[in-house]
Amino acid sequence: SQRASHAAPQAAAATAGQPLSSPVRGNPGGGGGGMGGGGVDASGFARPSMAALVTLLRSVHRDATDGSGRAVAKGRAARRLVSERFSPAAVSSVVLSRLAELGTSAVAEAAAQRGA
Repeated sequence: SQRASHAAPQAAAATAGQPLSSPVRGNPGGGGGGMGGGGVDASGFARPSMAALVTLLRSVHRDATDGSGRAVAKGRAARRLVSERFSPAAVSSVVLSRLAELGTSAVAEAAAQRGA
């Protein structure tokens, strides 16, 4: 069963073309970066490396203070990505597609089980 704490990574996986039922491995956005190096646990979930985290945080600080504008550019790109992938229209499209895959009988059965 899926836990609520995994909802955001699984939503990201759905927009990255991965099924909702599989654990998200590595960087769900599919881009560069991430906190690799720690491997994965028995369930397939990432185990971040503390050394990689320290390196990433240092690069964030360096980019924010060196005057190159890289931090601002990364922030704008991240805002654009989040607004595209997680807008109400994008999320509802994923949900509606999944509901269509399940079929109306499965949706009605789930609603009945919840007492809706």
